[in-house]
Amino acid sequence: MPNIFFPILLVLVVSGCTGDTDSANPAVKLELNSQPEFRQGAAKMITLQGTIRYKNLEGGFWGLEGNDGNKYMPSGLNKALLVDGMVVEVVGIIEEDEGLMTIQQYGKIFKVKNSKMIDNSKAKSLNSY
Repeated sequence: MPNIFFPILLVLVVSGCTGDTDSANPAVKLELNSQPEFRQGAAKMITLQGTIRYKNLEGGFWGLEGNDGNKYMPSGLNKALLVDGMVVEVVGIIEEDEGLMTIQQYGKIFKVKNSKMIDNSKAKSLNSY
């Protein structure tokens, strides 16, 4: 009798391991077939006015203090306008992706498409800091 117990147990174990593995875990199947989520509509171009600020933190960085009271991290700003105290007007897109972060975490990332100087009367010299 003990000689027949082991082969029966072996058949049961082996037959239990075969089959459709995707049906056993439907969450895996859904994850593999899911599509990336896309935002509806195109990003809206906006115009901002504000003051360029140099922050001597984390190796130094340039920020934009908007006249709307918000802070922005300008990306693609004309390098000639990167002077602390320079008042500028920028046209671009605020990056809405919550997954994007900067080391500085100063404000929203603003992708500049066009920029111009408004006032440089309070701009500091390049070597003043």
